Amino acid sequence: MHLLRRPYSLACCAAPTLVLGTAALAQAPTQRQGPLEEIVVTATLLERTLDKTPASVSVVTEDDIQLARQQLALDESLSSVPGLFMQNRYNFAQDLRLSLR
Repeated sequence: MHLLRRPYSLACCAAPTLVLGTAALAQAPTQRQGPLEEIVVTATLLERTLDKTPASVSVVTEDDIQLARQQLALDESLSSVPGLFMQNRYNFAQDLRLSLR
């Protein structure tokens, strides 16, 4: 009986040591300095200016977002885009549904 108790007590002591002894490795938070880079989104492989694009395009700029009323989500910024419809905005059981005309 004494031989069976020894491995059990050894396992009880070793398990917490292994679990608690591991270091929590997390990425250190980084602080951004300066302005963010401009992001160019293209639907084609070529970058074009807005007036040379052969389709209807709406641009929501940083100024449009900042000068508007306080917004909590992306769908509030996109509500001014014609042809873009959003459904189930406050339904937490489903994600936001976007549809383009």
